[in-house]
Amino acid sequence: MSKQHILAIPFPAQGHVIPLMELSQCLANLGFEVTFVNTEHNHKRVMNALADESHISRDHIHLVSIPDGLEPLEDRNELGRLSEAMQRVMPGKLEELIEKINQGEGQKITCVIVDQTAGWILEVAEKMKIRRVAFCPAAAAVLALILSIPKLIHEGIINNDGEILLPLTCQVHNCGSKFPPKEYSPKISLSSSPPLSPCKIEQIRGPHPGGVGQGPSDA
Repeated sequence: MSKQHILAIPFPAQGHVIPLMELSQCLANLGFEVTFVNTEHNHKRVMNALADESHISRDHIHLVSIPDGLEPLEDRNELGRLSEAMQRVMPGKLEELIEKINQGEGQKITCVIVDQTAGWILEVAEKMKIRRVAFCPAAAAVLALILSIPKLIHEGIINNDGEILLPLTCQVHNCGSKFPPKEYSPKISLSSSPPLSPCKIEQIRGPHPGGVGQGPSDA
């Protein structure tokens, strides 16, 4: 039986790359071949941080890169702008990378593991008839909240911008405190995350092909 070749693609933001890299390391230890795809910007940072690059081939992890659509000096902390550029440029570049790998002498790509934040990559894998899995690098509670967003919008609890439409109050109990429980009105903020497109809402509403992976939340 030929070795399985996995293409792993994280979302290029803090807290997303390391969890998927750790999963890739575990898969490599089990005998899988892994090609880890960073953006060119993050790839340079990763390669500069590696003290010894020789372990990559021994662990069957190959680090490659594709452009993210932004110019070298553009601010990549503006996640909305970064996401728009990625969706505009990266699908074509990703297809080219997969075709290049599959036409080479090594194993063809048999599965794509992608950060659930970049759900559009699942469409690229589906188009190329490659098995695909969505990976969530955050805590299980965050994943549960994300999967509940369409229901919250449908029931009129929040709107598409994450603003609460119904008056809700929560009690916070401070054990051992002499003061009574405090009441506050919770707020849901989506401002730090890339905007949810209609396509992504549909991806969230339906089950991801191959399931959704759960990763660590502290990296």
